[in-house]
Amino acid sequence: MNDYEPIAIVGYGCLYPPLLTSPEELWDGVLKGTKGVRNVNNSVWDTDKYYSKYRSAEDKTYCKKTGYLSELPHLEKLIEQNGLNSDEVIKLNRTQKMILYTVLRALESANLNLESITPEGFVIGNMLGDESFANYVAQNRMKKFVDEHSKEITNDDNEIKHVKKSLSESLNVESSDFNVFPSNMLAGLKKLLKLHGISFTIDGACSGSLLAIDEAIKLIHQNKTSKSVVTGVLGNIGVTGNVAFSKIGALSDTEARPLDSQANGLIPGEGSGSIIIESLSNAINDGSHIYGVIRGSGVASDGKGQAIYAPSVDGQYTAMMKSLAAAKMTLNDIDYVEMHATGTPVGDKVELQSIMKIFNESGRKKPLKIGSMKHQIGHSFSAAGMANLFKVLQGFNHQNLPPTHGFGDFSAENKSITSNNLIVNSNEEDWHWDSEHGRTASINAFGFGGINANILVQEYDEGLFKSILSKSVSSTLTLPDSNYSIVGQGTWVDKGFQGNIPSEAPISKFTSFPFIKFKMPPKVVQKIDKSQQVGLLAADKALENAKEELNGIPREKIGLYVGGMLGLKTAFECDLRIRSEELRTAVQKSCTNVNSQKLEKINMQFKQKFESLSEDSLPGFMDNIVAGRISNSLDIRGVNAVIDAGKNSFDVAMNQAILSLQNNEYDAVVVGGVNSNDLPEYVDLYNELYSNDLVVENGACFFVIKRTVDLKDTDNEIFNISSDASIKTINNSVSLDADFLGAENAFKMLNKINEHAKRPEMATDFENSEAKSDFSIAFFDTENAIEASQMIKNEMFLDTQNESSKMAIFYTGLQDLEEKVEFLKKIQVGSNE
Repeated sequence: MNDYEPIAIVGYGCLYPPLLTSPEELWDGVLKGTKGVRNVNNSVWDTDKYYSKYRSAEDKTYCKKTGYLSELPHLEKLIEQNGLNSDEVIKLNRTQKMILYTVLRALESANLNLESITPEGFVIGNMLGDESFANYVAQNRMKKFVDEHSKEITNDDNEIKHVKKSLSESLNVESSDFNVFPSNMLAGLKKLLKLHGISFTIDGACSGSLLAIDEAIKLIHQNKTSKSVVTGVLGNIGVTGNVAFSKIGALSDTEARPLDSQANGLIPGEGSGSIIIESLSNAINDGSHIYGVIRGSGVASDGKGQAIYAPSVDGQYTAMMKSLAAAKMTLNDIDYVEMHATGTPVGDKVELQSIMKIFNESGRKKPLKIGSMKHQIGHSFSAAGMANLFKVLQGFNHQNLPPTHGFGDFSAENKSITSNNLIVNSNEEDWHWDSEHGRTASINAFGFGGINANILVQEYDEGLFKSILSKSVSSTLTLPDSNYSIVGQGTWVDKGFQGNIPSEAPISKFTSFPFIKFKMPPKVVQKIDKSQQVGLLAADKALENAKEELNGIPREKIGLYVGGMLGLKTAFECDLRIRSEELRTAVQKSCTNVNSQKLEKINMQFKQKFESLSEDSLPGFMDNIVAGRISNSLDIRGVNAVIDAGKNSFDVAMNQAILSLQNNEYDAVVVGGVNSNDLPEYVDLYNELYSNDLVVENGACFFVIKRTVDLKDTDNEIFNISSDASIKTINNSVSLDADFLGAENAFKMLNKINEHAKRPEMATDFENSEAKSDFSIAFFDTENAIEASQMIKNEMFLDTQNESSKMAIFYTGLQDLEEKVEFLKKIQVGSNE
């Protein structure tokens, strides 16, 4: 890996339970032990409907505590200060409003205005989306059921109207259809804030915050953006996730007690945290206030050998060691670790083992202080890592090691593991300054499904960092001068698709999926979303296709990026089953002649349309497990992440993968696009919003990519990709007969490769006449793509006398391409024609 240029945190804003609306309020809450965790009220979900003390109770949870926000803070003042359209803000969903609040507060703390971040990167770490689309689906499906079964419910038409009115009231969807659509969480905010830089949502489950930071840092290190806004958020604490987590026994029925001998599970929570980052050298030159410096970041997957939801010492250890290596530090340089520590006995034990493995290897003699804040705010999943970061940054600010509440003592087993070398910091105490490394902390966020992230943060001190910067070389100065070679490919498209991509046998949950090969029992396959199945099948083909080319590459040096629109069909079907209680309540409230027996029959008629929840349901419907399943089954131990950038999801996944190869983090990457969401409400709303006239199809397409300079003589190069991925575009002459949503451009790329294989004489590369490629990849935002295509249309070529200048060429066919190339050649040589 190249030298890791330090990254400055120049702004931050947060929102955590019960109503901690600034980093200072969060710090005050940490010191006082303020509890954001309490019994849910009806604004969260109705315990009368969904709670049961019996763990085996179907479609119910045994945990009625949650770390939830008392309310959302008022946005009026921030809207006015930033000149935002208040009508557009009102249309945002709840999660978007949480993000907006923390982004605007981060800008305020950075003394920046919106215009200053318009061209910059924006990365959101999120899981479970927002509850608004689940409400939208439930409202639609339940009303349809009422219409279809009206005579079974009541003979009174007015009562049927009241049932549907009651459903509308209980499942109220406040935001606009645009912002309801899961994949538009980011798009709605980009539109409001007028952002044009590289932006995407990334799902790494509970590691989401730190995974987003790591990917945003790549954009800065490779000069794709000068600053990045990064948010970790969880705004969906609806009952379905709670019920699903209860089925794997992960929740506490009392309270979260991280690391304590009485720990018996996690408590769900919510929250949002946003930071603004830039290179340390730029921050110093800009005169920015620097709240902390990221010295290293590391991401790793557990790979093969564990259950999909079982934590792994190896994955956590690797992530932490990558951060230390990037910072050129050892554990001897670390004062404190803010742990992921959720309060699950197994999870806490594995994390202690991971830290102790590093402790023993480092030869450290001095005990290491550790802590967790989940006793207070709950486990906010994709926002948890950001809360950990803010706690540490405030510790720097106040020069105090933050206390951990709810801890009494380790269990006997954990005492044996730590051997008094790890000490939970239960009380506030001075954080002593070290002349060599200042105040330094390691921060963990480990994701369900085997994705682990860590960052090392150091307090900024001018004298200390003058020395560090004098020894640091920007990663952009040591980039390998290389193109990138596709050495493997694999697809899976359902049979019946009549388009221009080879189709496969349709997947049945029981008959077609090779559960023996992947060691997945039929009962597990029955519960997992089809996107996880097709993704695994296509990625397996791609890796098998590149088997020889990957020979000798350690699995830790292979990364996985999956592009796809978030929101899985199985997740919404699970929600519909659990939320059938809303239908029962609406009928009971509105109809006078419905006895309990008839009501139960109506309820079961609706409920039985969907499968019951079991311990396999949660990993079966989480978006990040599309990548996690591949990583787990095929033993990929670098990053595994799902990226959503709408229709450009595959493009952005490819962009991040290429950046990982550029900085030598990985020696090979597996990149693909997946779509298997044919939920009627999802497809209909997508078609309505985007005026789509193609049939939405299910499928997955993956590629294995290496740096061209790393190819062995025996390697089979299927296709070559030009190195400057930031200004290229997927060949617009490629068309499909179907819509694969966020995976569409993966299939376009496949078609282009197939076309190249059939007609190699068409190969052209406008940068290097000796290159093998006739294909260029672009990662334009929609706005930039429109500008570029208009520039081509108007023949407004800029800086064309400069031989080093590059541009995207949009074309609709070979003749159109040839004409534009000829025109470009003429103006490059100064022709007056």
